[in-house]
Amino acid sequence: FDMICSDLGSIKVARAVTASSAVPVAFPTIVLKNHADQCDISGTREWDILQNTQPSSEAQAQLLENLRSYRDYQNRQYIHLVDGGISDNLGLRAVIDRLEGMGNTRFNRVREAGIKNILIILVNAAVQRDSFIEQSPKKPKPATTMSAFIDSQMKRYDQETIDRMRQNIEQYQARADEEQLPLRIFFSEVTFDHIQLADASSMLNNMPTSLELSDRDVDQLIASARLLLRLEPNFKAFKERNQGRLAEGAMSESAICEYYAHPKCAEL
Repeated sequence: FDMICSDLGSIKVARAVTASSAVPVAFPTIVLKNHADQCDISGTREWDILQNTQPSSEAQAQLLENLRSYRDYQNRQYIHLVDGGISDNLGLRAVIDRLEGMGNTRFNRVREAGIKNILIILVNAAVQRDSFIEQSPKKPKPATTMSAFIDSQMKRYDQETIDRMRQNIEQYQARADEEQLPLRIFFSEVTFDHIQLADASSMLNNMPTSLELSDRDVDQLIASARLLLRLEPNFKAFKERNQGRLAEGAMSESAICEYYAHPKCAEL
């Protein structure tokens, strides 16, 4: 938004959510006007980095060029936004791009600010739906085939993204340790894969991707996210390091379990 001289604070969250759901062909794009001709960012620290960073790889060179291209308001008068799943299904690529594109500068700013904790929470909504293709010799329908193809590609891409994120975190942490900085980086992943109860896991993984869910489904999703985050090892380590505790009035584990009506809910 700084690159196109637009005020991020004026954008409603609902508009961002709409853009996040704008699957190409099925839904129209969300359009932003490029106002890059109406402000001068040449004196900013970020622009100086973009202009002077020497790329160490083709991927980094492309990233820097893509960022600079937002200033070309004549050829990029409008920015069309679509579902992020096209290029960044987990929402981590933007973070990775900043770390790899401006790594040293970002680390220096963390050092200067004296930051002691960085907590990254990944809400991975990927599901493992029951597959019936392998149970029949019949040729699957085109929609079923396409869905299986897309799921397979996205899973491989998502795993590669997570691996790259972990590598970046390890490099940052190792550098902080070498300089004896108090910084600790915690990467917490909230995913249905951590649910140990077969019936609860099946229910959540087979919940449809839809623009409309029942109140019961919504409540179960919220309850699942609460419980999974609280039980996630890295998040627990972050809380312990900072002596964190649940806010007064926060939903208890027993209250969360009421949404499942399962005697072994606490084992989630």
